[in-house]
Amino acid sequence: MSMRIFDAAVGLTMAGLVSACNGATGGGADAPQGSVVSCRTGEAKAVAPGCVMEWRAAAQGAGARILVLHHPDGGFRRFVVSSDGARINVADGAEAVEVGDPHQGAVEITVGDAAYRLPTRELRAP
Repeated sequence: MSMRIFDAAVGLTMAGLVSACNGATGGGADAPQGSVVSCRTGEAKAVAPGCVMEWRAAAQGAGARILVLHHPDGGFRRFVVSSDGARINVADGAEAVEVGDPHQGAVEITVGDAAYRLPTRELRAP
């Protein structure tokens, strides 16, 4: 029985790796869908377009949504955003979010060594 569970886990891991590779090339069906936003991740020195902003429903209840920011290298960060866009918190991990003042229709948020420039109109729930 444990061998079947192990085989299933390996199969799921391999499927995840294949879909991650497809998404990294931009041609895969599993590539994240959403708005392209500017970001700085990893070793990058400047903020530039390249991350994809994807919204998901939050399980915590009404008034909150999950924002997933997909990095060009296949990594991602998840945030919990209030429906009015006024509060942004990290959904995973212990690092704090620093939210800058809105400027020219965008707000820059920083978590650790990553920075994201997000359109303020997209932070508010439709």
